Amino acid sequence: MWLLGKDIVGSPVGAPAHAELDSKPLSVWVEENKQSAAQPEKAAQAVVDFFFQVENYPSDISNLSTFFAAKSVFVRLSNITETGLIVPKIMRWQNGTGEITHRIYDKIQSFGGHIQFHRRVRTQSLVAILTAA
Repeated sequence: MWLLGKDIVGSPVGAPAHAELDSKPLSVWVEENKQSAAQPEKAAQAVVDFFFQVENYPSDISNLSTFFAAKSVFVRLSNITETGLIVPKIMRWQNGTGEITHRIYDKIQSFGGHIQFHRRVRTQSLVAILTAA
């Protein structure tokens, strides 16, 4: 999957293979390709687990396009260094969840709203009460 994503990212936008991969459900691609793995069933389950646990998608991967999935896997895993260090680009937002929190805060304030934080904002413990002004 990572190699397919690498090919997608390295090819010109709109390449003919992109349309074919975009129309192919990920579940079909996994079934077609799992035999190339040492443990086919575990490899297939690893793909499901990745999208369910890491990307937070439903465990039914038949609704994901192979194009989207392969590109996502390549981008996400390419930002992990050889030592296992995860660089900020691995987060769903460029600078981590703090960036999206600040954008929400700014937008609410621009509409005249008010946000009162009961704790210091952290990735794992964001507790805020949003109240309209």
